Parts: sequence; structure tokens; C-alpha cells
Amino acid sequence: MKTVLTILSVCLAHICHSQSWQALADMPSGLTFPVVAVLNGNIHVVGGGSSGGATDLHFRYRPSTGKWDTMPPVPYLAQQPAGAVVNGKLHVCGGGFPNSGNRLADHFIYDPDSNSWTRATNLPVATAIHKAVAFDNKLYVLTGQPNKQSCLYYDQASKTWTQKNNLPDMHFWYSAIVADANAIYRFGGGGYTVPQKLAHQYDKTNDAWNALPDLPLALHALDGCLINDSLIYLGGGYNVSEKSYMWIYNIRSKTYHVTKSLPVARNYHYMVSIDNCVYLLGGNNNAFPNLNVSLQKLCPGNSPLSTASLFNGQPYSMAYRPGESILHLENDALVNIFDLNGRTVFKRHSAGDLILRYEDFQAGMYTIHIRMNGAVYTEKWIVTE
Repeated sequence: MKTVLTILSVCLAHICHSQSWQALADMPSGLTFPVVAVLNGNIHVVGGGSSGGATDLHFRYRPSTGKWDTMPPVPYLAQQPAGAVVNGKLHVCGGGFPNSGNRLADHFIYDPDSNSWTRATNLPVATAIHKAVAFDNKLYVLTGQPNKQSCLYYDQASKTWTQKNNLPDMHFWYSAIVADANAIYRFGGGGYTVPQKLAHQYDKTNDAWNALPDLPLALHALDGCLINDSLIYLGGGYNVSEKSYMWIYNIRSKTYHVTKSLPVARNYHYMVSIDNCVYLLGGNNNAFPNLNVSLQKLCPGNSPLSTASLFNGQPYSMAYRPGESILHLENDALVNIFDLNGRTVFKRHSAGDLILRYEDFQAGMYTIHIRMNGAVYTEKWIVTE
């Protein structure tokens, strides 16, 4: 089955534009699998591992100052805990005890008003390598060890945990988990040797996970965040090697759009959003030993290819769904597709939606030229088996 990667390049009147990543202050210490969450417009990085084993470190990055602060340490040591911000408080739970492999059930809550941690109701089952996300004013905890299909939530008002239906597969660990006001979304995951392209959406009314269009590429250990309430930015991950690809998943149209790549290929990283900017933290790539302390920012709204104009203001857009790409043209355009030898393999005048089916093209790299309104736009299009 053929898949496609579409690399966006827009040239108008011979001037090319692109989004750019901004390097920010490095984290004070490299942490492995910490909890990363946004609280009151600041990024909190808590716990996880370090070169000496599990740590109780707690750092806060304030965009207003561009600096990192040292905060009260989390009251327990755990490798690979999970956490999220619910109703203005940061939850951290579970994980593994350093160097022993024993899972933990601990659950603590950080209150920014008192600048302190308090113990909360433990997890029903000691769990590690799990994911947490805030949804419906509750803390949802998904997957992990020992039960890769576990789905449960914590209600802060009743201080109780409630078990939900099992997850639809056993590959949610190391997936990108993102929530908006209406649903939880899952993309990719799986193990290091079995990356997945699966995507799902949680229906809380029926306590069920519904399948979404697959990711364009199977990826392990990617991450993502919500922008403008309807776009999920998904980046990085591992498939044979670390990747730098980034896609925008449009929640309304259920399509993937390729956007600006990560500055360095990586996996096991974190992506969060503040004021509709993407913040990229850490990650792993052996060629870049200091990557695990890096912090970078991308603000799509400050670019000619903003999230608003990409889908509405530009005279065309490119979207992905399984088996085909959809080239949406606002006006009549001449579309030419060339192979690497410069031969024309496709030519058509079109307006509206032009469907490009992968089965009609041999695997390889192509260049798409779009002539519209006196301007020339260019797409690099890679079709793979």
C-alpha cells in the first residue's frame, strides 16, 4: 500500500516563505520521561529520570521572562510517571521506582496558589509507562504497565477513580495523546520495533474509541498539541530512525496537512501549546547529545503560512487521507506534476478539489507546480510503497 509525504513550499512572485523555530533557554537539567504540562501559561517539567536514576526535580518555564525557575520537588521518586493539569492544578501519578522495576501507585497534586504538593487518592493499580490527559474536568490515565489497554479517570471532586472500557488496541503507549473540549485523540504509538499509524477519537457518551484516518507514517514516540481549538500539530517520532516530520491534523475535516518540520529529528520529546504557539521540549537523537535540554518555539500565527491562512486564506491547500491527497484550489489553476527527470507525469486545468490517488503514481519524488492568478506555487510530493 502506497503512502505519501507532502513537503510544503510556497513561492509567490519568486519570494518563498517558511515558518521558523525560535531557540529558547535550555532546561536546567536533562530529564528522561518527565511530566510536561502547561499551568497558568507556564510550562512545568516534573520528575522522571536522570543520569542518576529517578528524580524529584520540578522546573517551571515562564514565557514572560524567558527563564526557568526551580519549584518545590515532587514528593516521590518515579521513572516514567504521568500527569496533566486539571482545573488549575497539576497531577502527577504512578511510574516506576528507580532501578528496581517496581511500579508505583502514588498520586500527588501541585497547587500553584500554595506552591505546594498534597497527596491524592492513589491509582487503583500501580502503573508505569502510562499517559495522562485532562478531559471533561477529569484526569484520564491511559495504557501503561501492567495493563496496556487500561482507561480510567480521576474525579477531583469525589476523589475517586473510575474504570472505563478498554482501549481498542495495545499500542497506545508512546503515542501522541491530545484533547480538546469534545474528545481525546490518539495518534501512532506502539513499540520501538513496531511503530503504529493508528489514530482514534474517544466518544465519552458511548465510552468508545472510534477510528480516525491513519497517520501518513507509522510512528513510535511522537508527540502533539492543540492549536486554535481545531488543529493538532503532530511531530517527530521513530520509524527505523528518528523523524523530523510534522503534520497538522484538522479535527473538522479529519485530514492531515504537512507543515514545517521539527528543527532536529527526534523521539521521546514533548510538545505543548501556549497562546497558539508550539513549544518543543527535549527528545532523543544520539547525533545531538544536548537535545534533551533544548526548548524551542514555533508560532504559526506569525507566519504567512499561519494555521488560519493555510486552510482558508491561501488560494490552495494540500491535505492527506489514506490512499490519496486532496489538492484544494480556490480558483482555476494549471497543475503540472513532474518526476525527478523533469518529465511531466500529470497535467490538468482544475478548480475545487483535485484528487491525486497514490495508485496512479510510481513510488518516488515528484514536484507539483500550481499556476494560479499569475503566481507559481510548488509542492514536493514523495510517494512511497
